Amino acid sequence: MIVNILPNIRIQNEYLAMISFAITCSMQSKRWTNGFEQYGDPFSAILLGAPMIATIDPLNVQTMLGTNFKDYGVQPLRRSATLPFLGGGDGPFWQHSRTLMRPTFTRINAANLPAFEKNLQKFFKLLPEDGSTVDLKPLSCKLFIDTSTEFLFGESTDMLSSEQPVRSQQFLDAFHYRQLGTGRRLQLGKLAFLYRDKKFYDSIKVAHAFADFYVDKAIERRADRLSKEQPAEKDRSGHKCVLLHEITMQTDNRSELRSQILHVFLAGHESSAITIGNAVFQLSRNPSVWEKIRQEVTEGYGTSSSNFIHDRLRNLKYLQNVIKEIDIASRKAYKDGVLPRGGGPDGKSPIFIRKSTVIVTPLCSLHRLTERFQPDRDKFIPISRANFYSP
Repeated sequence: MIVNILPNIRIQNEYLAMISFAITCSMQSKRWTNGFEQYGDPFSAILLGAPMIATIDPLNVQTMLGTNFKDYGVQPLRRSATLPFLGGGDGPFWQHSRTLMRPTFTRINAANLPAFEKNLQKFFKLLPEDGSTVDLKPLSCKLFIDTSTEFLFGESTDMLSSEQPVRSQQFLDAFHYRQLGTGRRLQLGKLAFLYRDKKFYDSIKVAHAFADFYVDKAIERRADRLSKEQPAEKDRSGHKCVLLHEITMQTDNRSELRSQILHVFLAGHESSAITIGNAVFQLSRNPSVWEKIRQEVTEGYGTSSSNFIHDRLRNLKYLQNVIKEIDIASRKAYKDGVLPRGGGPDGKSPIFIRKSTVIVTPLCSLHRLTERFQPDRDKFIPISRANFYSP
């Protein structure tokens, strides 16, 4: 049950300092991979006074994120960093959130692609037609803030329009600055309280005011909807169900509604924009992969967007392999437990995980060091992830 431990506190501090520097320089993937090559899997260290174990063993990953996921969570890691903006987000609170939100996350709503198609066409019109270089990051952010707010609030922020609402731009700027501040607080861990930045807290106020505007409107609708015993008509955004309108039917707690909606917005806007950004980056450098996607889509469903429905898109296996790419996953143990591998002379025996231990799984390293992906570990080959456990 022995885990490889970085030899002494000096080396531990040096390694963690390298990781911190790598995060600043967007080189953390390489640093984590170097750590596993040098110290083995798993290895442990003290991270800002807290025990940390890094592992990329597939069985350990499956145990932490799948089999025994209830024993590991993200709230202890993120709470101090995200609490000012999001409130709670794990355990009973998250279970309650899922109960509130489940009715709107149905295949019917997910299949309502025309509402997304409208924003996508606006996005395409903003791209240069002469082949000149364009920065897609701000455009993709606008695309996903428009689609997210339509689905969540029932109204688009219209960031892709020629006349962008000032309030929407202020929210987007505040949201992104808050993301930077939250990232710095996450790096500080238990010392997050040392982070002092007035603009960070001002950005939170702007974001909260933006969300509260829609929450208040939804609460006003609540009495009217409760008095009508009939199915909800399509919202003007094109979605049959609007998340915020649905959860106000179950609670009118203003703070809770704001927290719930911001949690989902964070996932729907930020995660989607990052995923698409990474996909475009890779596809632009791997034309053969792009051609395979086009071939799979056109052979199966033609070129008309009317043929694209939720179930059909999920059946595009090669496309699914392209987008199922994750960089890193971290959890904190809620109680004493065991991971199946990493102990003993051969590293194949179980290891004891003490309560409050932070477990880091850089999946970028897993995809490079696991024998399954050798020898082309640094190549973008989506098919190599097929049938592999994906958290």
